[in-house]
Amino acid sequence: MIRKNQRPLYWTDSQLHELRRNNSSLRHLNRAALLELRLIGNTAPTDREYRDAGDTFSGVADQMMSALRVRRELIAAGRERLPDRIELRFGGLCGACRENKLPAKRDDHEEDSRKALELNPEHLQKLEFLLELALRTEARVSVRCESGQDAPKAFFSGIGRLIFAVLRQQRELRETAPKHQPEIAVLMRSSHCRNCHQPLETVDRGRQPNDAMKVAQQAHSN
Repeated sequence: MIRKNQRPLYWTDSQLHELRRNNSSLRHLNRAALLELRLIGNTAPTDREYRDAGDTFSGVADQMMSALRVRRELIAAGRERLPDRIELRFGGLCGACRENKLPAKRDDHEEDSRKALELNPEHLQKLEFLLELALRTEARVSVRCESGQDAPKAFFSGIGRLIFAVLRQQRELRETAPKHQPEIAVLMRSSHCRNCHQPLETVDRGRQPNDAMKVAQQAHSN
């Protein structure tokens, strides 16, 4: 039985468009958080600037979690929806396709659905850098606090929520990425045993199958 999280995805065009927009929104939020972290790291912020940064981190984290929630709902909808039609096509290959060994054409809509969930290496790399910078910034500000410069609690609350949202984003992107699909091939080899793949023993050369049957019948009668 196919598990629910392994079912094929069938989205409408509008749902597919929404998922692509959702991916773009996540990348935009990542850039906004990265910009704010760099500003904090390159200056000596005042209490007001720390507080404002914390509020920014909290806002970005809330938007990330909201975008991830919408993403989960879209994926669930895609798995619940049944395909409008399933086609099984049987037939031979034309001479050109057989000669050039052209692969069979895949369903474009299914391919688009898989691509929408594929892991983007650049996206993951930037997420990793964002997480590393957020952790480094949190540690650096903590050291400043130990040396006598206190940062408002709103800053640590905000950056903590941001770190959680980034970790959640990383996990969900990896978990929902399409798994490798093995190729299914139908092999017709009537001249070989389907179990051991050895050539089948043939009737003595020059004899037809009905001749062999006659020989067997004669031997039995004797």
